[in-house]
Amino acid sequence: PLPMPRRPQPEYPNVLITGTPATGKTSLCARICRPADAAAATPSDSDGGDVDVLPPPRHIDVSAFAKENECLGEWDAKYSTYELDEDKLLDLLEPIMIAGNVVLDYHSSDFFPERWIQLVVILRCSSETLFDRSTARGYAGEKLSSNLASELMNVSRDEALAAYPSATHLELASDRADHADANARAVEGALREERRRWARRRGAGGEENPEK
Repeated sequence: PLPMPRRPQPEYPNVLITGTPATGKTSLCARICRPADAAAATPSDSDGGDVDVLPPPRHIDVSAFAKENECLGEWDAKYSTYELDEDKLLDLLEPIMIAGNVVLDYHSSDFFPERWIQLVVILRCSSETLFDRSTARGYAGEKLSSNLASELMNVSRDEALAAYPSATHLELASDRADHADANARAVEGALREERRRWARRRGAGGEENPEK
């Protein structure tokens, strides 16, 4: 049989920020993608060699991207949301993710190719906080109860851990206002370390998960 073609790998590490809706994903993305972070985006090797300063990561809110690019399917009345045309969405995201330096923001994670993601951030909330945030958004009925149950049952966390076993994982509490700055610092630090590791692997000619 013919060997499987090697699938392209990102030029720079990408981040997935996931968690139950209303755990603060988009707010965190806004903090770590702000222009002030650009100077810290420095992949380098362990010997302190050449440093390539990256622009700040690009934030892609997957729901908004799907809407803007007509990747929505049928309306799901039970959960008050549209289904995704996952094939079309993945085709459009492929060149963006291969260019790298992207922060994906979405509550579900298991349909993105494993090779796209090098750092996974999972946000967690108490039931009380999640309920208050969700009702403030107008969530009710099946959508509200399903989200609360998903958080209690660790659905987003377990899905992300299973989908990206070789990625670096951060699980962060996102209940209080003071968590926001601490979480941003934690993600920025983890991303800098991932960029350094990525640069060393790329410099040595190594690639991860070429077939996934």
